[in-house]
Amino acid sequence: MENKTTIMGVLNVTPDSFYDGGLYFDHEKAIEHGLALIADGADIVDIGGESTRPGAVPVPVEEELRRVIPVVRELAPKVRVSIDTFKEEVAREAVKAGAAVLNDVGGNLAAVAAELGTALVVMHRQGEYSRMQDKPYYKDVADEVYSSIVSMGEAAVAQGVTEVYIDPGIGFGKSAEHNVSLLGHLPIFTQNSNNNFPLLVGVSRKRFLGHMLAQEKRPDAVGKNDLIARLYNLQENAILELPKLDFTGDSDYPPMERKEASLAAAAFMVLAGVKILRVHDVSETKYILDLMGELQW
Repeated sequence: MENKTTIMGVLNVTPDSFYDGGLYFDHEKAIEHGLALIADGADIVDIGGESTRPGAVPVPVEEELRRVIPVVRELAPKVRVSIDTFKEEVAREAVKAGAAVLNDVGGNLAAVAAELGTALVVMHRQGEYSRMQDKPYYKDVADEVYSSIVSMGEAAVAQGVTEVYIDPGIGFGKSAEHNVSLLGHLPIFTQNSNNNFPLLVGVSRKRFLGHMLAQEKRPDAVGKNDLIARLYNLQENAILELPKLDFTGDSDYPPMERKEASLAAAAFMVLAGVKILRVHDVSETKYILDLMGELQW
């Protein structure tokens, strides 16, 4: 890929994904949305047929194939397609249909990527999907996640994969506090001289952003505008510092109201050196990237 920030647009062909589940479950609607993502500026379209949100219902191989293969086949001639799966059979069939990237959310597709000559995204996750949010624990979340995904990337290279990206898996086996800490420590992930793997991160519309925005209702609130300003004001080699946040209870900002925070986080991640942004809001993210380029950030 070119030495620039790459936009990966999310296309969930599912009935139960946390943000857009059901909107593009129909093949025609999924393809239409995929074409819209391309028109909006997506460099990659990441197609998934099984929700990986906490508590999601597992999908049989046959059903996942039914959901994604027609969409992959239609979009692959027009854009680089990534298949978001942990099933080897789905990965193989998607590559046959034209997919060029395996977004390995299960940590078991490196050998397949090496065999088929595709790119590979290795993602960190603590615990199985059904229980990954049951009190996740780390002594040092940034250090442990970084060490884990770099080791996964090195193992993939050893197996013969020539294009590897690492993903800290924000929201996968992490509490809201862990997610905020990882976001703040992204410069460590991207600037470590021992790490040659480009970083892919997806925080788009995720729940912890809603929790952060909800702090404005507390007396010592961060506040919506202050949060966005903090994310924009990253200095080189800096660690994002936020006051103690209260993540108890439900977020007062549902996924549909997290766009501004998602875009602020995208700008922050570009400044932190993230190479691929996995997002739902492609046109808005591209606008932010273009604006940052014009301002020479």
